[in-house]
Amino acid sequence: MYPGRFQGGALSFCSVELSSYYGKGINEKDDRDLDARAMLVVRWSLFNGGINRARINEASERAGEARSIAENTRRVVERETRVSWNAMVSARARVPTMRQRLNLLRSTRSTYAQQFGTGARRLLDLLDAQNEVFVADAALRTEEFVGQYNSFRVLAAMGRLVWAMGLELPAEATQPHQRSILDGWATTVSR
Repeated sequence: MYPGRFQGGALSFCSVELSSYYGKGINEKDDRDLDARAMLVVRWSLFNGGINRARINEASERAGEARSIAENTRRVVERETRVSWNAMVSARARVPTMRQRLNLLRSTRSTYAQQFGTGARRLLDLLDAQNEVFVADAALRTEEFVGQYNSFRVLAAMGRLVWAMGLELPAEATQPHQRSILDGWATTVSR
């Protein structure tokens, strides 16, 4: 419904109605009939159960609700973008340290393997070192994927994910907006 329409329904309006009629030979052969009227008509909806006022209030409430939803959505997107940005920056900062730790654990594992070969280490020590390498490698890969995932979330929030992936938008997404009666309805109600 277009709420501005109901504003006019609650108020009075004036109109001028003009009409004329010309007739020849209606009653008799040579008679002429000329009728001309001009009327000023005032219409006013004095009382119709309050439906016009109720419609205006309903449209105002819907417009306020739409503004509230839009503002809430903006806040949620902003918050999610900040969280994603912080997670992306943190993940990128932790990756070099985790990579260095993985390299040190691999070096320790190869040292333990050499010592196991000479009998200086037990199999349990070697398996424990292998487990630490496995856990550190999994943590590093997870952190890299977390950084990449949050990069995608930031790009999506900025509206640049499709182009960053090297894809094209579908045809219906690139067509210009077609104006309709609903454009600007919130500003009509809030006046």
